[in-house]
Amino acid sequence: MTEPVETPSTDSHGSRRPDRIKRKWTVYLATIARIVVGALFLLASYDKILDPLRFAESVDSYKLLPAVAISPFALALPWIEFVAGLLLVLGMASRAAALVVLCLLLMFMGAIGIDMARGLTIDCGCFGALTESDPIGWVTLVRDVGLTVMTLYVMLFDEQTFGLEALLNREERKSRDTSNRNGTVVP
Repeated sequence: MTEPVETPSTDSHGSRRPDRIKRKWTVYLATIARIVVGALFLLASYDKILDPLRFAESVDSYKLLPAVAISPFALALPWIEFVAGLLLVLGMASRAAALVVLCLLLMFMGAIGIDMARGLTIDCGCFGALTESDPIGWVTLVRDVGLTVMTLYVMLFDEQTFGLEALLNREERKSRDTSNRNGTVVP
């Protein structure tokens, strides 16, 4: 068998360096995007969880939900944001968490777009009381589009290389390998 010839575009194993480097950077960028989006959703959930009444008032100002749905929505949404954000930051089930975040962002952009078309000038309510005044508008929509692009990037390219799930999987494989070497079978 002949050894692979090392050329400027390949290494000693015949792998193409540019592809490997590109893949590495894709994973790094996906990890950064995952953590940024997750941290923003954790931050966004914080004040809403602490002050659900204020958040319910913000939800009501959009005039999109019936009165009976406002309180349950205002109680549930921040916890969904919190769990999805936490999973993204930790690198656990990141594609599923990114899908939830994507659905939330699409809902937010729809609500903002509808109220902009209606001509309403209301506070976004995106980060609760953490931001003094965050009126809905093009800046809010562009921010959400940017977050949507980052979330899609996570869904497409995050391999959870740098996250708790990857760490737990590595430990499980080590344990299984050690057991296999000792002659015990691990299911």
